[in-house]
Amino acid sequence: MSTLPELVEQARGILNQHTTHRPIMATFTGWVGDAPYTGIGLSGLSGQQRINSALVELGHELVYVSSHDPVANTTLCPPWFRQQQGSPANDDYPTNSVAVVNPQWPYHVVARNIQAGIAQCYPSIFKATTITIQSETLTERYLLPSDVDEIHTVRIQDDVYPTRPEREVQRWTLDTKAADGNRYLHMEQVYRSGMPILITYRAAPVVPVVTSSAEWSTTGLPATAEDIPVLWAVAQMLPSADASKTQLTSVEQSERNRFVQPGAANAASRRFNELYMMRLGEERKKLFDRFPPRVHRSMY
Repeated sequence: MSTLPELVEQARGILNQHTTHRPIMATFTGWVGDAPYTGIGLSGLSGQQRINSALVELGHELVYVSSHDPVANTTLCPPWFRQQQGSPANDDYPTNSVAVVNPQWPYHVVARNIQAGIAQCYPSIFKATTITIQSETLTERYLLPSDVDEIHTVRIQDDVYPTRPEREVQRWTLDTKAADGNRYLHMEQVYRSGMPILITYRAAPVVPVVTSSAEWSTTGLPATAEDIPVLWAVAQMLPSADASKTQLTSVEQSERNRFVQPGAANAASRRFNELYMMRLGEERKKLFDRFPPRVHRSMY
């Protein structure tokens, strides 16, 4: 399964197909000074590639560089150069790694759109989880995990018999608004304590943080659905490529945009949104085939 950084790179690969902008690549040689750092070191640029007033991407962090002279090998940064555009700090960024000058699609921006795409999947597709609790003879209320949004089935396993048969409970109620803030399952009392109660429920996916390298499986969503947030991110971000082509002077757009015509990115964005909706519908159908809605009677 893909990790969050791999999903970000997939999205950036698609986005780069719709623009002619290619950023300058350099090598990050380390932070200057002790924490809090006062600047960065760069190498690998030719004598003609001087940098002035640039944003440099170091993994998921953007830093501001006032100037860089590759001949004198000097880099000047203001005191506030860290965490530009709300990007998270990346103190552990390894030396001799790539430094991207003026990226069109910054990592943290793409990652946040991937995050939004994961969250947007719910409730069309969901995380399906089964937990086991133990029955009690004198109670009708059982504490549930905080992420339970909807219960699919409740089954009691009779562990007295070797085959451990399971009986589906037909009468129960899910309480998500208890006064103490917890979530509870209400069901009729059982004849014996210590019997396993298997509860299958639906929950919202777990959204990884921008700095995470977590695998797709940690979201709890189906393994086949990892392309959906990438499609969402691309559809949301592509229109910005056309925004930069807005007519500002009397020069014809066809002359100013000979390689990628105005409107191409917006048209591609609509197509990616259609693909997103189609894939979301396919994954939703597969999930509901596995976990169809069940009819049950309420306790109250």
